[in-house]
Amino acid sequence: QITYHHYTNPQSANPHKVLARVDLTLHIAYFPKKVAALQMEMETALNAIAAVIESSSIPVLLKGVLLLGNYVNSSSRALGGAVGVTLESLAKLAHTKCRVKGTQG
Repeated sequence: QITYHHYTNPQSANPHKVLARVDLTLHIAYFPKKVAALQMEMETALNAIAAVIESSSIPVLLKGVLLLGNYVNSSSRALGGAVGVTLESLAKLAHTKCRVKGTQG
């Protein structure tokens, strides 16, 4: 039978086993906190998803982005007839620059 003395006696303890036990004990001690933090993050993500799905203004915004994109790309046969907006294209929209007539760049 393993006793407290077995774990605390430096002559009978294998350092690798002691480190493994300490590591496991720490994981067990912090597991509930990690689960609670993960649960809060997942609830936040699910609330954000629900807000997007239930939104009445996001479809209007995306329709406007689609119309504007099709207008800007109307001279391109490949790009001018888009029927939807991807998340990738929304990310690229943040880096879109406008050119004023008569200027370069």
